[in-house]
Amino acid sequence: MRRAAAAHPALAARLDPPRRTLAELVRVLDTTDTAPEGPELRRLREVAGALALALDAHAFIAAWMPQAAHPAALRRALLDCVADTPGLRPGGLAEHLDAAVLHRPVDDPDGRATLLRFVVRLAATAGLDTGDDAFTDWCHRAGQDLATAELLHRRFRNLADDARRRLVVHLRGTTPADDRPGSADAWLLDDRGRPTHTRPTTPCGPDPDGLADTLADILDWADGVLGTALLHRVDIALPAPTLLHWRPEEADVGIRLGAHHQVVLHWGARIHPPGHLRRLSRQAAYRLRHVEDGGDAVYGSVDWVDPATAGNREDFEERLGRNDYPGALGLRFAPADPDPDHQFEALLARFPILMWQDRAVTAWPAVEEEVRDRWVTLPDGFTHAYRTAWTCAEDAAPPLARLRAVWDDGHWLAFCRTSSTHTAGITAAAGGRRTRGRR
Repeated sequence: MRRAAAAHPALAARLDPPRRTLAELVRVLDTTDTAPEGPELRRLREVAGALALALDAHAFIAAWMPQAAHPAALRRALLDCVADTPGLRPGGLAEHLDAAVLHRPVDDPDGRATLLRFVVRLAATAGLDTGDDAFTDWCHRAGQDLATAELLHRRFRNLADDARRRLVVHLRGTTPADDRPGSADAWLLDDRGRPTHTRPTTPCGPDPDGLADTLADILDWADGVLGTALLHRVDIALPAPTLLHWRPEEADVGIRLGAHHQVVLHWGARIHPPGHLRRLSRQAAYRLRHVEDGGDAVYGSVDWVDPATAGNREDFEERLGRNDYPGALGLRFAPADPDPDHQFEALLARFPILMWQDRAVTAWPAVEEEVRDRWVTLPDGFTHAYRTAWTCAEDAAPPLARLRAVWDDGHWLAFCRTSSTHTAGITAAAGGRRTRGRR
């Protein structure tokens, strides 16, 4: 902007204040009418106009829905509006709005459409009604189209409704000693993670085709329960060895499961952990609390471990015992498969969020930066990355597509605590009897 104004003293004077007000940006725009025409001046006019729109949107959000502008919601709204901006990490409402208009899609000439999407996304996430007079007045004043706003709001509201419906599938061994799936349980959960419908336990084949057939049958059951409502998310709990060699999002259920559903993986034994891992499993809730409350809500809290560190078993166990890795854990390598020492399973017991290398990685910084940049979209963001990887060359796959992840969030831990007291589908180690509790 300063380069564009260098040849025009009146413009240069307008750019001196370190912070812009709407009135100052309007005066900059007025002054450009008499400045020498050229590409830099056109860029200055474009930037000033976009920032003026952002300032107006800032005033509206601060007045109408200040509660909606919390950091994670701002980050999600920005990532929804702006693509391919690695390392773009604004802070606060003003910087997020600036980033939205200055990095807007190329098909948005002035930033107006991007701002509308940003504002409506915030409102829908906060459960606010865009039919409110204040929102309508802002649309008229800012030159926004009310019909487009209503379409966007309906779309975001539908996505929020879809996200509240979750199907849980537990593919487990027929006995506690089995490390391959042999039977399947399924539940539909409400928005608090509580089961509303339970499918009877059924046998399943342990091979990928058998597992895919079982998933297809379970989806048919869920569709029959839900009727016309669409199922958005499928949580799949698996034994540790199966997590290492099977990709459920690629299961053929008429189409790849991940094409229409967000697939989230869990460690199946957390529902009823074996005795030798029960003590380690207690640590999961504390680590999750650190990630959610003690870490960075926007960019996460992940400790990355290289193969040499994990390979020094005695030192690594000492580090784990000192809690050197208090949050989520990322492995810069693929765990051993098979895993004779059960190191991977012990890590799953300790860490509710565990990521590991699945495809070849040549630049780990890019992968770790992508995890930070996209943290607020995870775990759903993994499925989006896998979808993209299906349609591009291996070397063009998104960094997230090179990782696998188990994501045992608070809802999942609560579900496991509840399910471990149920007799349905849980077989005790002693004599094959079921655990006591209510069904």
